[in-house]
Amino acid sequence: MVHALMRFLLAVRYRKSLLFWSIFVCAVCGAVYFILATRYYGAVAQVLVLEADAESGTPTIASEDRWQRTLMPTHRNLLRSAKVVERAIEQLAEPHRIDLLDVPRDQWVARIQQNLSVVALTNTNILEIRYRSKDPQTAATVVNAVLESYVRFIEDTYQGTAQEILQLLTKEKTQLEARLSEKETQLLELRQALADLGLQADGRSLHPMVRKAVDLSGKLTEAQTRRLSLEVAYAEIRRAIETGADLQQYLLSVSELVGQELVRLRLGLTEQDAALQAQLQQKLIEDQAQLHSLLNERGYGWAHPEVRLLEERIRQTQEYLQQYPYLLRARAETLGGFLLGPTLLEMVGQKLAEARALEASYQQQFEAAQAEAVALSGQLAQVDILAREVEWLRNLREVLLKRMSDIDLQQKGREVRAYVIDEPEPNPTPISPDLSFTLLGVFGLGLGIGLALVYIVDILDDRFRSIEEIQAVLGVPVLAMVRQLQLSAEEGLSGLPAYKDPNSVESEAFRTLRTALALSDHPTRLLVMTSPEPSDGKTTVLANLAIAVARSGKRTLLIDADLRRPGLTTLLGMRGVEGLTSVIRGTENVIELAKKQIQHTELAGLDVLPSGPRPTNPAELLGTARFAELLSWVETVYDQVFIDSPPALATSDTAVIGRLTEAVLLVIQPMKSPRRIVMRVVENFRLLKIPVVGMVLNRIDAQKEGYYGYHYYGYSYDYDYGHSGDSEQSSEDPSEGVIKLDQTSASSATASGTRLIIPRRVA
Repeated sequence: MVHALMRFLLAVRYRKSLLFWSIFVCAVCGAVYFILATRYYGAVAQVLVLEADAESGTPTIASEDRWQRTLMPTHRNLLRSAKVVERAIEQLAEPHRIDLLDVPRDQWVARIQQNLSVVALTNTNILEIRYRSKDPQTAATVVNAVLESYVRFIEDTYQGTAQEILQLLTKEKTQLEARLSEKETQLLELRQALADLGLQADGRSLHPMVRKAVDLSGKLTEAQTRRLSLEVAYAEIRRAIETGADLQQYLLSVSELVGQELVRLRLGLTEQDAALQAQLQQKLIEDQAQLHSLLNERGYGWAHPEVRLLEERIRQTQEYLQQYPYLLRARAETLGGFLLGPTLLEMVGQKLAEARALEASYQQQFEAAQAEAVALSGQLAQVDILAREVEWLRNLREVLLKRMSDIDLQQKGREVRAYVIDEPEPNPTPISPDLSFTLLGVFGLGLGIGLALVYIVDILDDRFRSIEEIQAVLGVPVLAMVRQLQLSAEEGLSGLPAYKDPNSVESEAFRTLRTALALSDHPTRLLVMTSPEPSDGKTTVLANLAIAVARSGKRTLLIDADLRRPGLTTLLGMRGVEGLTSVIRGTENVIELAKKQIQHTELAGLDVLPSGPRPTNPAELLGTARFAELLSWVETVYDQVFIDSPPALATSDTAVIGRLTEAVLLVIQPMKSPRRIVMRVVENFRLLKIPVVGMVLNRIDAQKEGYYGYHYYGYSYDYDYGHSGDSEQSSEDPSEGVIKLDQTSASSATASGTRLIIPRRVA
């Protein structure tokens, strides 16, 4: 996102003329509008809205939040309401209807509302009324008419409306009370006839007879349950007696049905035994609580005498209580099988007879109560309906009483009053068009349109506009910029500027590139040069760069690996000579063949390996092991190896060579190479993990001042290095070694008092 913003700012910088013209055109339009626009004049008035005590007549400022949130917006809308505006129009004289001349009669209210504005001042009870008109006197007159109409409406509303509403509610209350009295009388008579006590159950009236039937139903269910349990126990004991089974197992179940007291008595156990058992159980609980207190609260250990004594007592009590059922069993055994069976059967039979008698009694009572409840069900429903209707009428009466009380309090307690605190006055200064607002609008609109135009043009223009943009978008540094080179018709090194005129501005660009490569953090000893598209001048740049490197004293080798269109071989006049393809296709030793095919040039330290005969499968040849072996050997022999490859997007040869080299140097023409094409090339290299050490901007037009920052490039180079071919000059005249700066650099140097002196021979 930051990169996109910076790129857009750069686009604005280089297309600032669009921004200027956009603002200029908007300024002209704004000036025309300001001159020709209709003048409108304004009038302002302020109204204080208060609540007044009707009895004392004293006005008070309402500070309640309800007043600010509801009543003030209400009065603000009331001032612009159709009824108030229509009354105000009726008060206007014909000369003051200037704003309504070209408007139909049915749209007069809308036109006045359009020009009328009402604002509630924050945290106050003041309303500000504004109106604009073509005539200043008319504006003040309309505001006065609206205020008078509003005040009259307030007075009429609070004097007549409340009284009418109160009379209507009083009449409705009288009718409601008569109806309520009638319904209450009917409900009372019906309840007296049914002996209804008014008891409530689940929100409904419950007659005593109905409640009695419900209670008897529950008791009957319990009696039936107990009778069934006793019948089952009686049958089991009887079957056990007939089969001779052990009857002692039925003692506990019988004791639960007939009661433990009865069982103990029939077995010969006294009440003292039961009391003793209860005492022991209570004592056991107390001892356990005391033991817990000693262990946890006092911190006694298990070996403490008191703890051990309590533990022993608890153990003995638990053993006795656990032996109590066996005591019952022992007493039962003393009775013998013949006596225990009849005893148990007698006890259960006695309880069974009692349960049957109780069930029959409950059954008879329930049936009688049920018959009476069924007869009363219809009348009880009628009672319930009347009770609900009476309750609804009472609630409605309460609502009416509360509403009447509120209206009465408004009449007798408070009323709203409006006071005009700022009278409207005619203002001869027009409020529209406003000069400051027009200037601000013109500037904002012009700036917005200009930025939009810059953005659209930037999208449509697919070229790079600056070094900063190139480096920001591609993430690759620009190492040098080369002007449009003037090549001679001669073949070989003599036609290249770096060899023919080493002291020219063009030659200095290649020395700059040589220095940048030497100082690069990435290894550049084995370097391949390519371009995004054909005709970008990569071959010419590479040849001149090799001459500059060779002049620095390094053994340099140029390899023409563009086997499809060998431009380097043609440029150096080596067509028809065996070269790279012969080395790769040959069967002899790669090193021996390479030594035979490498051509020496007239520049000491610069050798060339031409492309050789054009093959049919260039990519396959460059991907062989013999080519990799060749590169490994030349890297050990030469200080610098440059490889010329085809354009990156046209073929895959550059990718094949790039995987075998240390880096790629990219040559682009900013005025020719489309931005998206260059971005695609760099991205492809990154995907293949082939490092791009930098870029060379070729064919820069130096006539365009400041284009691509060229005026920052350095010197004008209008100084004398001596005659061509002279390696040294006398140093007696030091002025000959002073660099003549261009106007900008000279001014800067003069201001700082600095004299720049550079040796005549530049390494």
